[in-house]
Amino acid sequence: TNPTTIKLFSDWVATDGEFYAEDTDGEEYGTSDGYLYIDNEEAELTIDLNGHTIDRNLDKPTSNGYIMYIGEGLVTITDTSEEGNGKITGGNNTGDGGAIFMNNGLFGLPTKGGNLIINGGNITGNHSDDRGGAIYTESQDSIVINGGKITNNTAEQGGAIALKSAAYAIFN
Repeated sequence: TNPTTIKLFSDWVATDGEFYAEDTDGEEYGTSDGYLYIDNEEAELTIDLNGHTIDRNLDKPTSNGYIMYIGEGLVTITDTSEEGNGKITGGNNTGDGGAIFMNNGLFGLPTKGGNLIINGGNITGNHSDDRGGAIYTESQDSIVINGGKITNNTAEQGGAIALKSAAYAIFN
């Protein structure tokens, strides 16, 4: 249902670099090739780190080694803990986007695009062999940063954020 909030009550560390999520019937959902997958224009997802960590746990660059893929929809990252030390870390990608890869749809077809709002938390310790150590966006994607930190991410180009063509970012 929308909107949906996921509030962490403990650290979520990927096993062997891959996240898994299963419903009550044992069916996998919300993940693809080990990363978190959001690709629905109706999606409104808030991830409250609540002082905890989401860790992809990749020691070496891997194809699709980002932590989260946002194709379409709205994803908000926040941290409501008093300390505000929740983090997203451990992404290590051979391509674009170390932590978050935003793509406006399949094969560059015009779509609504993905939207990311960062209100809190830390995106840190991620790597991309190409562009966007923390975040990479394709065209028609948007990022709004109201709070939080983006630190200690590395890439060949754009250690923090790399924007492509019609993508845009607002820093408040």
